[in-house]
Amino acid sequence: MKIFITGGIKSGKTFYALKRAKALNPPRGYIATALVKDEDMDNKVKKHRMERGAEFETVEVPIGLAAAVRLADNKYNITVVDCLNMWLLNMMEEKIDLEKSFNEFIGALRDTAAQLLIVSNEVSSGVIPGDRFSREFVEKLGEINRAVAGIAEEVILMVAGNSVYVKGESNGRKAF
Repeated sequence: MKIFITGGIKSGKTFYALKRAKALNPPRGYIATALVKDEDMDNKVKKHRMERGAEFETVEVPIGLAAAVRLADNKYNITVVDCLNMWLLNMMEEKIDLEKSFNEFIGALRDTAAQLLIVSNEVSSGVIPGDRFSREFVEKLGEINRAVAGIAEEVILMVAGNSVYVKGESNGRKAF
């Protein structure tokens, strides 16, 4: 099963994904896409590590997300992918071929039987950015989010720490 979790910054996406993953039996994987470039990001990564504890095996993958998803298929019972927006930003900053990487990732999602909780920021509710790089980022992330949501059996929108089912059945589950 693939579950796509989106929402604004600090809306509870990662907390929700970890809570859902912890409800399933180990082994659990955590694919981290963030690169630590400043003190704020370092603090955020440390906080996420504390939230995960020793219950997850963490794999840091700033670029090669498709390969990591394929490896998770046979290694973990559940894998959290956190997050698509950092993955995209890394590729844009390194001038990686976005279309090729995007197609490889979507292919990996379609091909894998792995249970995945995929986290991404929702960027389509704001204003159109003023600079070209930011506009391209928003457009590409929107494209990626739509494709992942199309593959996912469930799509969850996090709003102020509350989960809203956008696609799929809640099956009586309560927000964590």
